[in-house]
Amino acid sequence: MVNILMNANLRKIISPDIDNIEIFIPPSEKFCFLLQAFIGPNNGEGEELFEFITCSPKWLEFEVEKEKMMFGKGFLITSEFNFLRIKEFLSALCERTYGNSWNEIANKLSRFASWEFEE
Repeated sequence: MVNILMNANLRKIISPDIDNIEIFIPPSEKFCFLLQAFIGPNNGEGEELFEFITCSPKWLEFEVEKEKMMFGKGFLITSEFNFLRIKEFLSALCERTYGNSWNEIANKLSRFASWEFEE
């Protein structure tokens, strides 16, 4: 039996915090919002939710200064908000995330983001 590797495919990106994320312009250099990526197998239907706290280094610096420390899993840190660059960045992550099953791939992606089925 031959195992055929599959990889992930980014289906869409939305944010519950922003009405139209594709044209969003942050009000300042210090921004943070929840980004939701719907990702599924490249060779099949379906998608699952992976969430990133998307923030700028200025926001991160402010929060760390305020709290003195913080955890970082699930953060996507970007020096400027550019929807197309973020989409390309996440698409590249998906393309290079391979596995023998969707569950294996999703577990690998959950190292970077909060997965809806993560324990």
